[in-house]
Amino acid sequence: MRSNLKNSATMALLVAATACGGGGGGGGGGGGSTPVNNPSYNGTNSLAPTVADNVTDSGQASRLLNLIQITSFMDGAGSAIQSATLDPTANTNTEVRLQLFKRYEDTGDNRTLPLAVTNGVSLPNLQATLNAINTTNRSLLGKTAGNDTSTDHKAWAVPGNFKGWADASIVTGGIGGIDTPENLIRAFMNAFNDRCVQVANNNNPNDPDGSAITDPRLTPEGRDLRQLVGKLINMSVFYSQMTDDYLDTDMTQPTKGLRANNLVLDGTNPYTAAEHQWDEGFGYFGAARNYLQYSDDEVAQAGGRSNYQGAFDTNGDGSINLDSEINLFLATNASKRDRGSDPADPTDFSRAIFLAFVNGRQKISDAAGRAYTAQEFSDLEDQRDIIRNNVERVIAATIVHYINDVLQDMDSETSSSYFADISKHFSEMKGFALGLQFNPAKLISQSNFEMLHTLIGDAPVLKNQTTVAKDAYRANLRQARSILGTAYGFSQANLGDADGTNGW
Repeated sequence: MRSNLKNSATMALLVAATACGGGGGGGGGGGGSTPVNNPSYNGTNSLAPTVADNVTDSGQASRLLNLIQITSFMDGAGSAIQSATLDPTANTNTEVRLQLFKRYEDTGDNRTLPLAVTNGVSLPNLQATLNAINTTNRSLLGKTAGNDTSTDHKAWAVPGNFKGWADASIVTGGIGGIDTPENLIRAFMNAFNDRCVQVANNNNPNDPDGSAITDPRLTPEGRDLRQLVGKLINMSVFYSQMTDDYLDTDMTQPTKGLRANNLVLDGTNPYTAAEHQWDEGFGYFGAARNYLQYSDDEVAQAGGRSNYQGAFDTNGDGSINLDSEINLFLATNASKRDRGSDPADPTDFSRAIFLAFVNGRQKISDAAGRAYTAQEFSDLEDQRDIIRNNVERVIAATIVHYINDVLQDMDSETSSSYFADISKHFSEMKGFALGLQFNPAKLISQSNFEMLHTLIGDAPVLKNQTTVAKDAYRANLRQARSILGTAYGFSQANLGDADGTNGW
């Protein structure tokens, strides 16, 4: 990502990304002094000339951080139960039953946020709580595909439109379902509650070796509920909102996405509605404002399951601004895939996406106060297409990565971490794969999307199952990987070998 253009495919994307933007800071906010190949995301317009940077995406930042609160709680629940600081059998102890789901629609939530970690060192957060970032716009529930319907390209709340999960046994106690994104999230959360109760009562199911599963995130089927919850929220909120709301051109929604008003400022704000829509799409990508100033290794640095990744004290004030100095979710996935791509066919998804965001923002800001020309709007749509197509490729490449992990896990049955590993890797693969359907312009066909889920299933084939079943599942995973390779033009070098090695 932070090197010269890497291959012909990336070259074409970057030529398109830079052709109409100039490459400075978005809207010109840093364009004069920032190198073309290393811009930051910021913006100004002629309607508010005294404002140095009119980018605002605090609602998106707070939702990304809210998901971290959910997954951090799930990561810590097992030890909290063991230390008796969490009693999952008591409804009044909130965060385990459906209160866990309500937690991310609670606008009064003022919980302390986890510390950011930079190169292994914890730094104080500039904002200690969600309220310090945004006081009103943190609802993940309200933004889940099917609940924010103004631009949904499918009615996700209507049973039958949401595809990819077939195992109805995940639903217990009549809570949740498999027919809508919200219902499936509820089912996963309720299953987590059930596991927490089992752990508290020392009534755990066994893993394939006959040992009690004491981690409430894991189920005997080989699912990691923390990963399923986190990835499905990531896809059904962040990815869905970015591709199907803020970057869309739905003719029935003239005030949304690329069609939002760019003629006047948005009320008393220093930005137009069109600028703000684009900024909100950028916010869901999860990148720091100076994303390209750091290497793929730096952005993707390991921080553990609960800590932020790729946090940098850019301005040197001794703290981390959680609204601009961290990289999360899709942004880190882009860097991870670029870092892990084969040297014979390296990718640069991260640079293509970020430059398209920067150049699209500049195109909008340059036209603020007047109508776009036809060419300008076409150029803006080109930048949008670069973003949507490449973010989808990042997700598809990430699915390939976890397919390869599962294939390797299946060949590591004697490992002491086998069960936790295959459960985690399967669930990340499945959660990301469910999300491909939320892009209204998805590159994979619907038939191939549904075949993908038929092949990977709703749980992995574990080591205590028959050799025939395991071999068949390996073949299914390889076929699923091949479908992704064909749909997204991935080389065999990046897809990997038959055993899951030497690829993403």
